[in-house]
Amino acid sequence: MKNDTGFLEISDDDIKIAFKEVKTYMDISLEDFKEIYIHALNHARTRLLNITVDKVMTKNVMSITKKSSVSEAIHLLSESKVPCLPVVDDENTVIGIITRKDIIVAAGVAKNNTFKDVIRYIIGVPTPHKNVISAKMAKDIMTSPAITVPLGSDIKDAANKLLEMRINNLPVVSNDNKLAGIISTSDIVNSIGSSRRI
Repeated sequence: MKNDTGFLEISDDDIKIAFKEVKTYMDISLEDFKEIYIHALNHARTRLLNITVDKVMTKNVMSITKKSSVSEAIHLLSESKVPCLPVVDDENTVIGIITRKDIIVAAGVAKNNTFKDVIRYIIGVPTPHKNVISAKMAKDIMTSPAITVPLGSDIKDAANKLLEMRINNLPVVSNDNKLAGIISTSDIVNSIGSSRRI
């Protein structure tokens, strides 16, 4: 039986059966055991829901520099199936980010255009605007400054930032703004899903 929050709850019958299966003497009442179990379960849930971003983020992150070519960015985003590319300087400090949307905009499809406009552009049909960007390097198309989350932040903080900014990925940075990983909405959903199976 589940409670209102969707967590699996234990019944008195479950405890009685468990007591019978333990073939040893236990000097504890059914009520005391149930109270201890509920406290332990609540502590476990709290511990699992207070996870820091470094526990669920992707650590081996592909990145590019501001002088990398747009072609390289497109290749990495399409072939490697990475969700975004942090742009870093020579010291691995995050200075921007490139997403698939940035590539589409750089290709000449305006941000406010429809999906049909994107398809028209891809198949070679002229789009209704003429402001095609002739971007050569990552710095020409990156979003800067990048929205980041500090290493050690709670995933709830990261989730709030993702929702507030309407984005799907956040670079995770160390105290000195060095790239440490990427956390995505998928990472957070998977983490919450794992905790709800307890």
